[in-house]
Amino acid sequence: MLISLVLALGAAGCGGEDGGTDNVNSAGARVFAESGCGDCHAYSPAGSTADIGPNLDNADVTFELAVAQVTDGGGGMPAYGDRSDPEHARLLTKEQIEDVAHFVSQE
Repeated sequence: MLISLVLALGAAGCGGEDGGTDNVNSAGARVFAESGCGDCHAYSPAGSTADIGPNLDNADVTFELAVAQVTDGGGGMPAYGDRSDPEHARLLTKEQIEDVAHFVSQE
């Protein structure tokens, strides 16, 4: 999980039109909080300090990369858009995935 997400997120900025500290009450911030993203990822706009997954404050994340990572998972991170995954409780809609991708990419 960590290695591929670190590589993916490292290749991609944090925040955006729906992200960053100005949007802590945005739809993306709510998805981040309600989906437990902060249980693994440190991200100061969300007030999370976890260290299991990559620190999103230090990652240069594009919107497209965030959408792909959240949708498909990889490197230990679960897929939140994979309808074939038996653990449907964690699935997010396309809109929720895009919202959280805006929040962490500042795009």
